[in-house]
Amino acid sequence: MFYLQLGWALKRNQKYGKKGSRKRLTKEVVATLTHFFMVGQRDPSDRYSAKDMLDGLKEMVENGEITTEVIPSQKTIEN
Repeated sequence: MFYLQLGWALKRNQKYGKKGSRKRLTKEVVATLTHFFMVGQRDPSDRYSAKDMLDGLKEMVENGEITTEVIPSQKTIEN
């Protein structure tokens, strides 16, 4: 006979997917990327590529404004 543990059907014990386990962008990184994007919108001749934005974030790490763990990959910035 097959026995189930008590409470197996309770909502709090269910595990579907890994919601919230992804790495999220911090507010500082989002604000910086938004700034880069808006500069390009104001003046199309002064647009930043994803590589330029990534370099700008790396400069922020060197200045101690953010940590290296919060820098997204170049593919994430392109998307």
